[in-house]
Amino acid sequence: STQSTGSYCPVKMGCSPTKEKKSHLDDADFVQPDLDIPSYQFKEFVQDLLNVEGGVQRFLNTLYKEWPIDDPRRFHVLKRYGFKYETWPQDQEKLQTTINQAENKLVDSILGARLQPVASFFKGAATMTELVQSSEAKTDEITWIDVQYIFKQQLIALYNESHNEAASPLNIDMLSEVPGEDNHFRICLKNRIPKEMIASLLEGEWRIFHQPSNTGAKGAPPPAQSYGLIIKDAQVLEDGRMLSFAGHDRLNKRYVVDDGRCYWNERGNFHVRMTWTERWNDGREVAIEAMLKVNGKFECINCSHGEVRKGVREDMLPEEGAQRLKLKYYLGDTDAAYEDSVPLEELIGGMEEQRREGLLRQIYMAWPTSSTGPASTVNRKDRDIQTWPLTDSEFMAVVNSCDPDCQAAAAALTQSILQNTEGSPGCVCWQDVQAAFKKAGHGREMGDNDLDQMMHRKVTLMLKIEDIPAALEGEWRMYCKGTGKDDKPFSYGMYITDVEELAPEGHVRRFGFRGRSRADGKFELTNGVATWNEHHTGRVRLQYTENWLAQGASSSSDDMVARLKSNGKFECESSSGFIQKARREDTLPDDAGERMLSKYYIGDRDAAFEVMPFGELCGGLGMAGLDEMLAHVFFVWPTLPTGPKTWTRYGQEKETWGLTVPELKQAVVGGGVYDEGFVQSIVQELSNCNTCEFDPKQGAVLWPDVQHVFRRYIGDKADEIQMLDPLCTLTLKIPEDQIVQMLKGEWRMFCRNMAGGRSDSAFSYGLIIDRVNEVEVVGRCKKFTFTGRPRQRGKYQVKDGTAVWNEFGNGRLFIQYTESWPNGTDDHLRARLKCNGKFACESTAGFVQKARKEETLPTQSKRRLESKYYTGDTDAAVSVGEE
Repeated sequence: STQSTGSYCPVKMGCSPTKEKKSHLDDADFVQPDLDIPSYQFKEFVQDLLNVEGGVQRFLNTLYKEWPIDDPRRFHVLKRYGFKYETWPQDQEKLQTTINQAENKLVDSILGARLQPVASFFKGAATMTELVQSSEAKTDEITWIDVQYIFKQQLIALYNESHNEAASPLNIDMLSEVPGEDNHFRICLKNRIPKEMIASLLEGEWRIFHQPSNTGAKGAPPPAQSYGLIIKDAQVLEDGRMLSFAGHDRLNKRYVVDDGRCYWNERGNFHVRMTWTERWNDGREVAIEAMLKVNGKFECINCSHGEVRKGVREDMLPEEGAQRLKLKYYLGDTDAAYEDSVPLEELIGGMEEQRREGLLRQIYMAWPTSSTGPASTVNRKDRDIQTWPLTDSEFMAVVNSCDPDCQAAAAALTQSILQNTEGSPGCVCWQDVQAAFKKAGHGREMGDNDLDQMMHRKVTLMLKIEDIPAALEGEWRMYCKGTGKDDKPFSYGMYITDVEELAPEGHVRRFGFRGRSRADGKFELTNGVATWNEHHTGRVRLQYTENWLAQGASSSSDDMVARLKSNGKFECESSSGFIQKARREDTLPDDAGERMLSKYYIGDRDAAFEVMPFGELCGGLGMAGLDEMLAHVFFVWPTLPTGPKTWTRYGQEKETWGLTVPELKQAVVGGGVYDEGFVQSIVQELSNCNTCEFDPKQGAVLWPDVQHVFRRYIGDKADEIQMLDPLCTLTLKIPEDQIVQMLKGEWRMFCRNMAGGRSDSAFSYGLIIDRVNEVEVVGRCKKFTFTGRPRQRGKYQVKDGTAVWNEFGNGRLFIQYTESWPNGTDDHLRARLKCNGKFACESTAGFVQKARKEETLPTQSKRRLESKYYTGDTDAAVSVGEE
């Protein structure tokens, strides 16, 4: 007996009637306080079953058949013991009812007499002790797999004690496992189908996904595909355990189904095995064998290595065509997915990127802006923006004024904006167009530097400049950071004058301009050219030369390239290497005190701290001391579990971890090896070094900044210090306490065959590293072994996996292993793991190969299909949350 008080709490439990020779119904005789050895009760129960020939198999088979499935289509996808199952869990109260029903079924059988006395033991153990404490079950979520697991574990223990073959789980069909996959049980509830349900489950429209194999070789498989299947005329044959059926493709034009058969309950577990032959009009004959599932699916069991063929009832899939196209079951079969008009994502999905960009450029350029009046404030994504909104009918008119491609997309684009963005019938803005195209799949992998792409967040109508002279002429303030060792950031003023249009060149307009320094005699501006609409976006690119003067003679010049913004700013690329930005003087504060706080009026800044000069620090430590100190800074620099950010430093985008100055001090000083004076000396050099891109206002110190100031000071001898190697980055440092966590799990492999001097098509596949063991420690170097397997059973084997951490004192982790493929190929791979969940392999079989942790990839099927790590492996890309 039990009562619920929020969690399961036993009130009374009978002691073993098997030992006392009394009935479990004599409650008063057996009630006693909670037993301290619940595992003993379950052990006794299993032993009683073993004493009857076939007892365990018969009990599990009966319990399996009695397990309730209220609604076959409402199942849970749960992970148990490393594998995902489609299943129907119970809570402890329902499970007790199910066990009682199984008992009643067995009372009249040869097991009844022995099971009845011990049934109460199984209830207590199953719901409270064995299932909840010895398995992955929860009191409100107990699965059939949990029952299989505890029986298997108890039988193993009994077999090890007695070596009785009857106790071996290998002899219990209800506990059989997928070959080579421990605790992956074959007998699942999804395959249990009542005989009277088979015909109704079979008949109807099905969708089939098929990914052909690559005949066991390492390489790109043929492309995956999908097609329709209509099953009809299901009839029960004379013996009652076999059905026949017929069928054909969705439109009855491509193939017919011949010799369709269903075999029920062949092994006493209500499973249904299907066989049929597809006879295609082109002469192909495809023999198929599959296991039917109660939830309206089937999975083929006669596939070759690497091949996948699955089916699902069409009425179980979404009704909306766009949602269907995201599924593997409609791959390449758009006509089946849509029954109405084609939406925007489908309309532009087949276009080349350049053509989609052309649509956006035409709409952008046709959009009326400053000629209609000042910009309005519109809220998008909880942020106020300045733009020129249109009504939906005005927007349709703008799009229809463009070329036929735009006209064909006008209705679908407007519908997508109103349904999928913040746009409304009364307010459609440019950002809504970008959002609709992004929703349709365009521009998702665009980088921050792709400013010429119409989907870039910085491409707004505010960048479309219509009056170039008015935007350009006037006084500008220039901020500059020099390249000399002793240079300081500085600012100066510049006048731009005499803006005149040059001869037009097709869609491009060019303007010449001149200028000079605000302070007479400082420099002259020559060769000024403003280029408008170069990329059909109405943007302005500036080019000019600053000729700096000394005593009336030209002493130096700097060629500039910049992009003008409608907010009165531009950022320069300087041929002399300066970091340079500009802003119109009339956009800065009027108050002189406020202006002096701006970088556009910056002058020399005195040192803020009196600390040990950087030169004395380096000289006092010497080369060996510097290497030791930098290694200390490198290893104490916090990285994982927080993710890196992308920073722009020294002409490159770098993924790394930034620290504030206080955080840097805390990390370095915390070990007690170096005091705060060391850190402060480094921080001052970060600020004083003109070529260092550390910005005190932003406050983020990066490891490349520290490397930069030391390399600059030490000079050519910097190559002698390992920690100053540009390849020594934090993203390659694997924290010692996270080695196993970083290595273990599912990986996606991208591969391209480069053998023989030619490049085959790319492909991908899965790797699961499931066990990692530390085997040796030498100083700070650690060595490991690991085991693994492919995601797709039988595709290849993983052998001889080893890993070495910190072998060269830089915190890196190197792994190597062998892939053995069914066609005899043995590919020996070696790689260096990165902390962002990636590694690139060296392949002895001539493959260019990269890997990425599966958990770092998108979860949406469509985005996975766009990733190279799912190339040629559609089943893996779209099977998220599916067994």
